[in-house]
Amino acid sequence: YSAGSVHGKQRLRSFTSLTIPHLDAFSAGLHGPSADEEQQRAAQYFTVFSQEDSASQNCSFAYQTMGRSSGFDSVVDFQKALWWYHGCFAAGALAMPPSLGRFELCKAGAGLSCFLRCVYGGHPSRGAAQTSPTGIITVPTLYVLQRTTVTSWATTHLHWRPSNTAAASTST
Repeated sequence: YSAGSVHGKQRLRSFTSLTIPHLDAFSAGLHGPSADEEQQRAAQYFTVFSQEDSASQNCSFAYQTMGRSSGFDSVVDFQKALWWYHGCFAAGALAMPPSLGRFELCKAGAGLSCFLRCVYGGHPSRGAAQTSPTGIITVPTLYVLQRTTVTSWATTHLHWRPSNTAAASTST
């Protein structure tokens, strides 16, 4: 998230994101008046991964189900990757979605998020706004996203239309 800084501009020629859009736009979808409820439900894992020692909680559930199969050799190594979430939210680089209750998640059909809430617990919270926006990035940037999960969000928040770009017509 420092790619937009003066120092980042000096060190990068270009940047490709394979996971999330611009942090400011993504934050708007997670928290605040233009937040997208479906995105908030889908991002409940943020509230889990940002917990201290989340990789080792519940008999190392996160490591056993995700870390090991992703190539991490130990719970400790996987926890280091999850600390990215804690640091990102602590720095205010990304908004934290509200923490939703398991019944609300299950009722909305957010099965995986409901399951994570059942395993990890947690109490409903209002989330937190992004406090350190990235701003305009002048480094050439490519965002690669799965069309089906972001089309409605991008249409609403970025005024993006699939017909505006040749890449959008490519199946993902």
